[in-house]
Amino acid sequence: MTAIAGTPTTYQGNDKLLYGIILGVITFWLFAQTTLNIAPAMQKDLGLDASMMNIAVAITALFSGIFIVVIGGLADRIGRVKTVQIGFYLSIIGSLLIAIAPTGSMATGFLLV
Repeated sequence: MTAIAGTPTTYQGNDKLLYGIILGVITFWLFAQTTLNIAPAMQKDLGLDASMMNIAVAITALFSGIFIVVIGGLADRIGRVKTVQIGFYLSIIGSLLIAIAPTGSMATGFLLV
């Protein structure tokens, strides 16, 4: 829509962004739930104690809740699409860090990041 001199243009969006955000949140929720369910197997494979796995799972839920509120305000200022894309990139990087986590003492750092 082009603006005629002096008349502001109004954005007429569709629901694609909303569906993308909903699917992204569901994807993260499924990832966190899967991590909770396979925590004993991850603990054994990575050589961690149970308390560290519990902390990692709890931090995942805590930061998710915090970031949903904080990043919502940021998205209003810098743009929702850009914010969602950055969130998806960070989620991919976090998943890769868990996938390549080494066994032993370095596993804690990879898991908590």
